[in-house]
Order: sequence, then C-alpha cells, then structure tokens
Amino acid sequence: MDVFVVEEHRQAFEVWLSAVAAGRLPERGNVLLHVDDHADLVVPRLTSDLPGVRASVAEVSAFVRRELGIGDFVVPALYLGLFSELLWLKRGPKLLRGDQELNVVSRDGRGRVLAVTDNFLAAGIFNPDRRSVSFRQIDTSDSVTVATPIVLDVDLDYFSCDNAAGERWEVEITAAERGRIAADWDHRLRLKFGGKLRLLDRDGGHFLAYEPQVAEPPTSRGEVERRLDAFCGWLRTQQWRPALVDVSRSRKSGYTPCSDWRFIEEALLAGLAGLYETRVVHLGCEP
Repeated sequence: MDVFVVEEHRQAFEVWLSAVAAGRLPERGNVLLHVDDHADLVVPRLTSDLPGVRASVAEVSAFVRRELGIGDFVVPALYLGLFSELLWLKRGPKLLRGDQELNVVSRDGRGRVLAVTDNFLAAGIFNPDRRSVSFRQIDTSDSVTVATPIVLDVDLDYFSCDNAAGERWEVEITAAERGRIAADWDHRLRLKFGGKLRLLDRDGGHFLAYEPQVAEPPTSRGEVERRLDAFCGWLRTQQWRPALVDVSRSRKSGYTPCSDWRFIEEALLAGLAGLYETRVVHLGCEP
C-alpha cells in the first residue's frame, strides 16, 4: 500500500487524481476518510474548467498550485464524483449529528463556480451537474462499514493543532503603504479585520500582520502519543484496509506545530507500517 506524504493538504487532490490516472483508484464512488481537525469544505472560486484538469498528471499538479488552498481541495474532488461518501474523523464534541446529504453543483456548468448545499431542491433534482455525497462526522468510538474503496486522508494537525498559528499571516509592505494604513482609520483592511490587524516595523522593513487568536497552549508530547495510539488502535479494529493513504504535514501553514510534526509523522508512519504493508512516497517534499 502506498502512503503519500505531502507538505500541505491541498496536494492530496493531486495524489487522488494521480492514483485514478494510474489505475490504483476507481474514477468515481470512493469513500474519503478525512482525519483532520478541520472539515476543509471551503468552496473554491476557480479560473479553470474543473473537468479539464484530468487531462494529465502535470496539469493536475499545476492546477493544485494555481487554484487550490489548504481548505478548499475536497469540494472539487466531490464535484468530480471521485467520492460518494465523506467521513470526517475529528476529536472532541461532534459538530454534526447523523448522516447529511451534501449536494455539490456547478452554477456555470463548467465546474468553475461551485456551490455546496444540503437542500437538494435548491441544488436542482434533475440538475446533471449535481453530485450527491453522504457526509458524516465520526470519532474513534465509531465503527465504519464500507463497501467501496476507502482513501485514508490524514492531516497531522489531528494529533496536535495550533489554530492560532495556522491563521496568522504577515506580508512586507512599503513605507508609503504603511503610512496610508496607519493614517486611515476607515481603511478597508481595518474595517474588515479590526483589532486583529497589526502594523509592524522590524529590521528596517514594514509588515502587515493578521493575528486572529490568542496562542493556544501546546499539546503535550504525552497527549500526542495517546492520540496516535488511539488512532492506530482504532484502525486495527476496522474490517477494511485503505486503498490509498495520504498524510499532510501542515507545518508550513502552521497548523501542525513545528516542534511536533517530525515526531508525529515518524510515529504515524511506524503505526501504519505495523498495520499494513506500506511503501512511503514523498510527493514534493523532503523525507
């Protein structure tokens, strides 16, 4: 079984379509087991016709880098019909109860302007561009029964997540632009972000920073180990084995703390190797 390791979660889309092109995964009707602290169901706004990205592996790779972010890569896969069932494995209280039906549609008929709704009437019962997907949130107390190939899609932030660091960003700006923002209390960025916006001066440069949350206390190494053991133990009890596994580090985006990612990755890969016969492939990242 191939286990693909990527830096950021959007590359999972590339892994999935490449597996289809290589004949390792059916083109339609698979199950996605999304192991993540986030649902990643943001709807993208695309500039390319989505069905056309299947043309080649190179085009898929270019599409991912040009069009997708770390939170909006799942919806395009649902629209393409790659998955007919989505299971979201998340720690903590369940945000969703029972099965939901997600309807993914294209408003322009080209796969560029997508929408997601749980109202099939709004999506259009007879809309040929409507994809119906079963969606359910689960935890490690649930047993999963599937009759179709399952893709195990793991984000390391499931085991240790820093949402505050993941949402922060910083860009360098000119001195003139810094002065304009500082002088204008009704600047559009101030209106949108309020007190979360910061103007910083450092090492002779000027920076615009977004700091949305107070830093979260780090997850202890012992708690990370407990979560890893619980996850691998849960996999051991299931009656299925994945057709494909992808693992996202999420360290560049900051959601997996830099102090934890290497330890988590090595422990997770070792746990998977103890369950299945695996071959690790690093896609676009260093081992």
